[in-house]
Amino acid sequence: SVGFGTYGLQPRSNGSGPDSVVVTVVDFDPVLPEPNQVVCPGVPTPLNPNGDSDFTYFWSPADGLDDPNAPNPNGTLDTAATYLVRITDPSGLCAVVDTVMVNPAAPIEADAGMDTLLCTLDPITLNVSSATGVSYEWATDPGFTAIIGTDATVAVDPEAGNNIFYVKVTDTFGCMEEDSISVEAFPIMAELPSEVVVCAPGESTTLTVT
Repeated sequence: SVGFGTYGLQPRSNGSGPDSVVVTVVDFDPVLPEPNQVVCPGVPTPLNPNGDSDFTYFWSPADGLDDPNAPNPNGTLDTAATYLVRITDPSGLCAVVDTVMVNPAAPIEADAGMDTLLCTLDPITLNVSSATGVSYEWATDPGFTAIIGTDATVAVDPEAGNNIFYVKVTDTFGCMEEDSISVEAFPIMAELPSEVVVCAPGESTTLTVT
């Protein structure tokens, strides 16, 4: 075996003396992209994190890619795509072509339920359904800084007025989807007199609710 480098050979040539040929051995062993990948729909995702900037890359087709000549382009896809990537060494003498199939993850379909109207301030349990969710976060703000639950269901104590609760659902691929639900609470504070006096049977009286 020979190491990497350039070598001169002098093979025997009948009647014409020695001849020569140059053999160049190139150190070319690129790390290939994962052949089957799942990405979050519509989310830019690196397709070749181990890409080497010393090599030249050409991805085809360019649809859905931010840069078809990048070692590690971001793919933004809503439908499945198959790419051919050609990787060439710095000398331009060696190249390899690989196939990469990219599929968007199935929709999570997070659903926090229908908005709710309450006439009391009693606690209420909220539930989120999903097609592919495996983890959950409930919060009282859209930035998810005030987490109030990490299960599919959460018990909340609404305040008087409009309360909005936010939920984030994550699938096995790390894809996330959010939904929210409005809980309007308008308690009815009614009181009847503790005692009513009627002077005769059959006599009518008026009761006032306060």
